[in-house]
Amino acid sequence: MLADNSTLTLLDVSGNEIGGIQKKDEKFNPTPEGPAALADGLKANTGLQYLDASGNKLGQEGGKAIA
Repeated sequence: MLADNSTLTLLDVSGNEIGGIQKKDEKFNPTPEGPAALADGLKANTGLQYLDASGNKLGQEGGKAIA
């Protein structure tokens, strides 16, 4: 859906915890699957000009996937 959308110019997914999970009373566990899925959906998108993924604790692997 994201790949086929040529009219989407701004996408704000800030603060959505796409970078991992944190269970109650446990340390945050970054996982690359969420950021990788978002990046995969945007690979062929030609209209997106701005992506705000701040506040998601992407971690090193998740950041690489988005980049």
